[in-house]
Amino acid sequence: MVNFSNINNFILKKITFAIFVFLNCVVIAGSPQVDTFQLADNRYSTAGFLRADSLVLLGSELLKMNEFKESILYFKKASDIYAHLNAFQKQATVYHKIGNAYFMLGENTNAIEYFYSALNICENISDTVGLAISYNSIATINASQGNFDLALDFYEKAVRIELSLNNTKNVASIYNNIGNVYNDKNQNSKALEFYEKAYSIVDTSQVSSELAKIIENIASQYSHFGNYAKSETYYYRALDIAKQINDLYLEAHVLANIADTYFKQMKYMQAIIYTYNSLQVAQKIDAKKVKEINYLTLTRIYANQCNIDSIQKYSDLYLSIHDSIYSEYSAQKLAELNVLYNSEKNRNEIDRLRLENKFRNDKYNALKKYMWIISIGGVLIVFIGVFYFILLWRKLKADSTLVQKSLALSLVEEKLEELNIKYDSPIQNEDKISRYAASTLSEDAKTSLEYELYKLMKKERLFLNNSLTINDIAKRLQTSRSYVSQTINEKMGKNFTQFINEYRIKEAIKIFSTPESSMYTIESIAQKVG
Repeated sequence: MVNFSNINNFILKKITFAIFVFLNCVVIAGSPQVDTFQLADNRYSTAGFLRADSLVLLGSELLKMNEFKESILYFKKASDIYAHLNAFQKQATVYHKIGNAYFMLGENTNAIEYFYSALNICENISDTVGLAISYNSIATINASQGNFDLALDFYEKAVRIELSLNNTKNVASIYNNIGNVYNDKNQNSKALEFYEKAYSIVDTSQVSSELAKIIENIASQYSHFGNYAKSETYYYRALDIAKQINDLYLEAHVLANIADTYFKQMKYMQAIIYTYNSLQVAQKIDAKKVKEINYLTLTRIYANQCNIDSIQKYSDLYLSIHDSIYSEYSAQKLAELNVLYNSEKNRNEIDRLRLENKFRNDKYNALKKYMWIISIGGVLIVFIGVFYFILLWRKLKADSTLVQKSLALSLVEEKLEELNIKYDSPIQNEDKISRYAASTLSEDAKTSLEYELYKLMKKERLFLNNSLTINDIAKRLQTSRSYVSQTINEKMGKNFTQFINEYRIKEAIKIFSTPESSMYTIESIAQKVG
């Protein structure tokens, strides 16, 4: 179905931006048209600032509309003007905007280059606010690249400045970022410490996505530590905020986390309900990452319930969307390399033209420089080819692993079918009566024994013992072998071998559903489950 609301919003944004561009063009047209390199002259300073400020406003509007490449063009023009006017603070601010635009495009190399340029300017002019922004931005990029210790170092520098400025909102945001880094380092206690620090100083009276994310992060840590009651309390609070501010991605993400919390508690019905709710919201905005999480959760739930058809359905959906995300990521990385290659090529071309202009009579040096540029281009092309080959090899390896897992799961399913055929000899009522006619075991005693058997399997996991016998069970429960056999036959409708093997098969399926299963052979998994 066509979402006319989104189309109308898009058209409204375009019309608003067109009007904004027109008004700024009127302002710019009214100012003296001067060459950029003349703007240092005082006569043109006012006109220069007016033109640069207008370019920044235009770029900012494009940035809000997610038109990142176009916004960068306006920001760069403005930064050139500010540089010639010696307006260094404004130049640093524009560099931050350019860095943010590149970061949103996934071009981290260009982004960090502009953030460091802004940092150098802010250090030279002692701009503490700008320094804090630069440190925070550089830390964020390093965290996204896995340079956690370097990220923490820059976050600490940023938070010291924000504390000195008494800017609690920014301090809370940085504490939350530090918590994210510790979470990525699997230092969950430290992560929870900084998330709670952020929550303690943030303004809870004003709902925002920042507040909801902090609360969601706290909930995730309590879930990690097994404190599900607290985890659910915080998740529902985050969910309420997400709905208030109409942040559909955040709402879908929180619902997925609530489902995961219920899954950990083996409350599968609640987990399924929240997973489907999350999928419904994610479908509206095509949030592929959230859908991937939900399909994996459903696969794990149905694996625990031994629902083979549902396992197949949702594992196929999970693998399909996982491959889609992986392909997009690979394309993005290749595009980033292509941008780096073209950027380097353009810079070398500029250097070549400058050398030709400076040494136009020295043909030998010009030719040497040209050959050097070609060599660098060739090396970069080879590098891109090798990188693409590595990505392809990894994908093929991942596909092979997935095929092995699918085959292993098929073997488990066949084994389960064999066991059902082998032991599918239902105990008839007449046989029960004749076999246990003389038994003195009461119904209450059988119910109690059934519960104790459940505890031995679920809590103590005795089925992992490959030499386990019914006599071992009877001895453990301090009762007779016949009482154990009678309870299993009459209360569960199966014999002892069926009873034990069902738990072993479920455990095997659970192991196959984990990423670590690639470390084991089918034989080793069979040994692990008894």
